[in-house]
Amino acid sequence: MKENDLDRHVRTAEQILASLSCPRALSVVILMRHAMWDEIANLQITATDYADSESFFLAYQATRLLSKAEWLPTSIDTRAAAVVKFVEAEELCRRTNSVWALHHSRRISFLRDDERLLFCVRRKIGDVLGLDLFRWTEFCNFGPGADGSTVRGLTSAYNKLSNPGSITSGAYPYLAVFSEITSLGHCFVSDITTGRLDLELARGNRVTFVPKSAKTDRPIAVEPRWNIWLQKGVGAYIRMRLRKFGVNLDDQGLNQSLAIFGSRTDKYATIDLASASDTMSKEVVAAVMPLPWLTVLDALRSPRYFLDGKWREYEKWSSMGNGYTFELESLLFWAICSSICHDVSVYGDDLIVPAESFDRVVQALDLFGFRVNPDKSFKSGPFRESCGRDAFNGDTVTPIYWKGALDDQGALTLINQISVLAKRLGWGGNRSRSLRGVWKDLVYGLPRRFQQRGPTTLSTVVHDASSEWNAVRRHGWDGVWLNITLPMPRKHRFRDYNAALLSQFFQPSSDGYQIRDRIVWKKRTVFVPSGYEDIGSWV
Repeated sequence: MKENDLDRHVRTAEQILASLSCPRALSVVILMRHAMWDEIANLQITATDYADSESFFLAYQATRLLSKAEWLPTSIDTRAAAVVKFVEAEELCRRTNSVWALHHSRRISFLRDDERLLFCVRRKIGDVLGLDLFRWTEFCNFGPGADGSTVRGLTSAYNKLSNPGSITSGAYPYLAVFSEITSLGHCFVSDITTGRLDLELARGNRVTFVPKSAKTDRPIAVEPRWNIWLQKGVGAYIRMRLRKFGVNLDDQGLNQSLAIFGSRTDKYATIDLASASDTMSKEVVAAVMPLPWLTVLDALRSPRYFLDGKWREYEKWSSMGNGYTFELESLLFWAICSSICHDVSVYGDDLIVPAESFDRVVQALDLFGFRVNPDKSFKSGPFRESCGRDAFNGDTVTPIYWKGALDDQGALTLINQISVLAKRLGWGGNRSRSLRGVWKDLVYGLPRRFQQRGPTTLSTVVHDASSEWNAVRRHGWDGVWLNITLPMPRKHRFRDYNAALLSQFFQPSSDGYQIRDRIVWKKRTVFVPSGYEDIGSWV
């Protein structure tokens, strides 16, 4: 980042921190003025040092404001840090696999209570998965992102159906059956001599990294195209089945509510796992899954990964990027926690259990090779965090995070986050005037099309008080019509008839396909239903 750009970012950060008016905010400003960027990224806070939620929130916001800033010029090699963490997780899985392999071969036995726990986890997982082994085939779908064969943002279902793509040898038989009994076969050419579909056989997935925080990146595995198509079917099936057992992976509300309740009453503990999906080892999954389901899950996963020019065998079962990893880890964690105690809530690796069961659950997770993150797990005290909701003594204290640089989209995102913070610091549903100056500076530094005012339900406008935008044209009592310019996906004509026809099952469109990040700005009249949140005026 250029020095002038960095100065602008620092000035903006100082203005936001000044509005907090607390010792921690002053500390961060001093660190910035002395270019102590690593120290800012590594700042920590202890909830028990604060007597009330208001003083804690101010210090917490100052601590967290820049913790995920991609523009922060630290000396930390975030990719290297992520690679180290990834390798450490693989090593942990290797050790877990060695122990559980001995147990599987009956060369060692667990303690009697641990054997009972394993039996209970197996039974619960079997109950959730059920006996309808191939119901998942109804839910196969493409993900919205790139796969191992995607180029130049061509991520639509049409694009993915327009060329053969790739698949691992284990998953190939399932795709071959699909191509025989469904219209999917029209997308492939078969080799007349071998009878096999003419598509690339992949050895596994490719590990890449995306920004996570100022200290590290997040590893993501890019799966072969047809592996993830099949995996998403299994994931959707597990998600559907978990709902029948009280686990709703489409709603984080229960976890968030319990985090608030637990922070006030100490009745619930929140547990966060370190590299949860990356420490779900092969032997553990093999030990708890019913054999027919294990066969399917194993066939669809990528057994190897490509990183830094080398192919390696996975020690973990599956990584983030696999289409069923999130659902599978949720199922496993729910089975473990609910085998220890009742009244649990699980959303991925965000676990909430009764506080009196915390130690037993941690011991059980350790048996299955998982490590609890002590910095983000809370058994007692006034603070809890789960599913993006932070709570102190029953009050929500979730901070805003400044992530992206101040380009047009990054500035717009920060502007709307500032409004959220200003409302939190204000009173009577209005925004604190202490942040109005930095808000206006950022707003009027945007191109005019980004300066449009609108409600919080629209992400491409500046969120402002309803009096600033809702007088355009009313439509009875049930909402407001708003005339604004919106970024619309640029549509491209279909050219492959079979791919266009099949894509309607996944992404229905009568006027062409979209290419990621290719947009055109057009004037539109948008209906805003009543019930939207008014961000409030400046007071």
